[in-house]
Amino acid sequence: MPGRVHGGVTASVFDDLMGYVQVIDGVASYTLELHVRYIAAVPTYTPIEFRARTTERTERRSTVTAEARIAGGAEIVAEATATFAVVPPERLGLT
Repeated sequence: MPGRVHGGVTASVFDDLMGYVQVIDGVASYTLELHVRYIAAVPTYTPIEFRARTTERTERRSTVTAEARIAGGAEIVAEATATFAVVPPERLGLT
């Protein structure tokens, strides 16, 4: 639809951002599941603010939640939750 971002683009941004949270946390991992809830249309040519944080971590799994909102506003346009498989350091040859 003209004037709206394709949902796959929004999901891709969530996946990339949530994966980067793993890097910030110093964890090597890969996405097992990504669930996106589209709340409102994401407009094109409009700054969108994405925020993500780790909400749970075990030795083998990490969960990250995120939201997207129109920059400077309170309206959330999409939310996401992702589960990541943590790769043990010894499998990466780092220990």
